[in-house]
Amino acid sequence: MALIKCPACGQTISNKAARCPKCGEPIDKQASQVRVRRTWPWVLVCSLLAVAVIALVCVLLFSRNSAQSEPPKPENDTLLVKKDSIPEKLGDREFSVNGVAFKMVYVEGGTFTMGCTSEQSDCNNDATPVHGVTLSDFMIGETEVTQALWKAVMGSEPTCKDGWTDRDGHGLTYPAYRVAWDDCQMFIRELNSYFDGQLPSGWRFALPTEAQWEYAARGGSYKSTYKYAGGNNIDDLAWYTVNTYDLGKENPNYGTHPVKSKGKNVLGLYDMSGNVWEWCQDVYDKDYYSVSPSNNPVCQLEGPNHVLRGGCWINSAKVCQVAFRKSGATDGCGNGVGFRLALVHQ
Repeated sequence: MALIKCPACGQTISNKAARCPKCGEPIDKQASQVRVRRTWPWVLVCSLLAVAVIALVCVLLFSRNSAQSEPPKPENDTLLVKKDSIPEKLGDREFSVNGVAFKMVYVEGGTFTMGCTSEQSDCNNDATPVHGVTLSDFMIGETEVTQALWKAVMGSEPTCKDGWTDRDGHGLTYPAYRVAWDDCQMFIRELNSYFDGQLPSGWRFALPTEAQWEYAARGGSYKSTYKYAGGNNIDDLAWYTVNTYDLGKENPNYGTHPVKSKGKNVLGLYDMSGNVWEWCQDVYDKDYYSVSPSNNPVCQLEGPNHVLRGGCWINSAKVCQVAFRKSGATDGCGNGVGFRLALVHQ
């Protein structure tokens, strides 16, 4: 039913009424077609919108005050460091020297347990005490330095003793052996000179520290608990005395073998157990684990010997374990001694 207003008194009445029931005036319907709208739904909607706006303003003000009262959080929840002090995360990279390519594998830093852990067996005393070590990011060679890479950088074969022989392993993909620690340093100086200005700022080639070597052999942040670099079955992973030296000099398996001809560890690193010993940057000290710092340790004490790791084709399975340490004369260059590169940030 439509409603109209009385022109005389304003009373709301039916549009069918002839007179206003309040004042008795007759109703002129054409002049009184002012309909009364039902306004209450619109009033309700507007009220609700006003309440919502007020509530939103209150929430925003509260959030702003809370944010101002809390201290800023660091980008890393565990380390508050300057952003520009963090080295670029390189990822795996391939390099080439005079046409010879080699791959460096990115190793994310972390904390691990170093030394004669429970899965290792019959350790020597110099692998104790077991201790925690924290390392920064670094890169390490996918393989031992090959004879091809050595010649590409140095221009000739090593001159120590007999050099490389067919009996002990001779070929482009064989590891470079008969290299003393000092020879490795010369090689690395030449390599850094070759890549001068091409590496990210602050990065340079070096020998791995003993801690970096063991961390990488164990699988880095994957923290595998194997005896050897990549597993517990040494025959799948390493060239060692049983499958090389013990066979005799007339056997074709005698001597070193081409890199990547055995299995790899979880980081994709080959021959970290067996084939050739690998020089580390550290001076050898049998008691160093007792005094070693926990962050990025490297033994720089005075001494005539440096650390060798990984065992070689002449050694037993025990020597090829990831925790085994050996002292090598700095000028020593046997037919089972080679090295692997690291790329480190300083």
